[in-house]
Amino acid sequence: LKLFNITRTFRIIPSVGVDENLKAESNPFLSGGISHATISQTVMAAVDEITAPKRPHMFSMTNAHGKVATMTLFKKTFRLGEDILGILSFEEADVPCVQYSVHLETVEQLAEDVVGEHGEVKTEGMSNTTVHSNDYVVCAFASDSSFRLSIPMHASPTFHTDTVHLKWRLRFEFVTSAPLINVVYGEVCKAPIG
Repeated sequence: LKLFNITRTFRIIPSVGVDENLKAESNPFLSGGISHATISQTVMAAVDEITAPKRPHMFSMTNAHGKVATMTLFKKTFRLGEDILGILSFEEADVPCVQYSVHLETVEQLAEDVVGEHGEVKTEGMSNTTVHSNDYVVCAFASDSSFRLSIPMHASPTFHTDTVHLKWRLRFEFVTSAPLINVVYGEVCKAPIG
């Protein structure tokens, strides 16, 4: 059995301009009843357009011995509070996967040299990784598997400043085994006769 890591990055954006006290709709057939969209409605429409699922994104996950799984994400940009839904398919895999874990993480990285409290220079590339949620799945002999990770509402969205970059990522850990003999996915195993 072997364990290896794979990471995929994606973007989290804030739901800005949410106005809970929207006015009641006016009758569109009455004259003078035409109202223009507010700035918050325009911003929310733009956020909805960015985060709407358009087409599935597929990623091939491999190690040195071949393909382990194909991951499908239905979108790559999410809002705070949403769930990340994904499917792993093992049907065309070269390497059998026994179990996997997926972790939702943020990585904060210093963009340039920063002077510390005691005058020491902290070099570029220092980073801090925080795990927000995870899922552990036993998938031996399965043709596919799914995962769901919740993005916390209290977390920071993706951002970049002159000194700090914060990005979100999914980190996968796969436990693999040597190739299995005579395994047909989706069929019921039968005991040998005789």
